[in-house]
Amino acid sequence: MFSRVVVVLSSLPESQRALHKAMDLARSVNASQTIVSILEDVPIYASIAALVDPAAPSMLKEEQLKLHRALQERRRNWAGRMA
Repeated sequence: MFSRVVVVLSSLPESQRALHKAMDLARSVNASQTIVSILEDVPIYASIAALVDPAAPSMLKEEQLKLHRALQERRRNWAGRMA
């Protein structure tokens, strides 16, 4: 039926639910999984914060990257428990 299931991963709760459903689907049809991470733009207030601290936008972007790495690690852990 399916040979690959692609799912988008973001920080939204809906994305987490979709990820679990996609993993269940992939497992049920013995399909591979591909996850695409979406990083949102740095919020507009970062440009204002940059007036006070020029490093603020890059710090916010790094926080987003940490969040996505944590989400991907949770996905790997969840997949390992379900295997």
